[in-house]
Amino acid sequence: MTESKFEEKESETENSPSNKFCSTCGTEIEAGTKFCPDCGTAQEGEPNAEKAIKQKEGTKISFSKITAYFFGGAGLVLGLLFLATGPASAGFFLGIAGVIGFPKSRNQVEEKLGIKLSKWVATALFLVFWMTGAALL
Repeated sequence: MTESKFEEKESETENSPSNKFCSTCGTEIEAGTKFCPDCGTAQEGEPNAEKAIKQKEGTKISFSKITAYFFGGAGLVLGLLFLATGPASAGFFLGIAGVIGFPKSRNQVEEKLGIKLSKWVATALFLVFWMTGAALL
C-alpha cells in the first residue's frame, strides 16, 4: 500500500473505534474479538495499524490454507448431502470433519467454546472424523 492509502486506512480506523487489526495477518477485525476470523490468531492487545497493514501486504495464500478450505468445504457439503439422503451416521462424521477442517467455521466454534486448537490437533481431529465418515459409507 502506498503512504496515501495507509493514511486513508488510518483515518478510517480513527473514525470507527470498534475496529482493529490482527497482529499476525493484518485483517481488520472488530474490537473485542478473541480470535482473528481469517488466520485464527488469538488477539490480546491493540496492534500497531501500520505494522498490521504491512503484514497484510506480504501475506500470501499458502497451499495448506487452500487445502484446508477445499477439504473442509468438501466435508461440509458431503456431510449435509449424506445427512439428507444417505447414511446419516456418515453425514454426521463428515459434517463434523468439515466444521473442523474449514478454517472460518472452526474459528467460530473455538471462539464460542473459548478454546484454541493447534493446527496439528485440528488436523488430527479432521482426519479422524473424515476417515470415520468414509468408513461408514
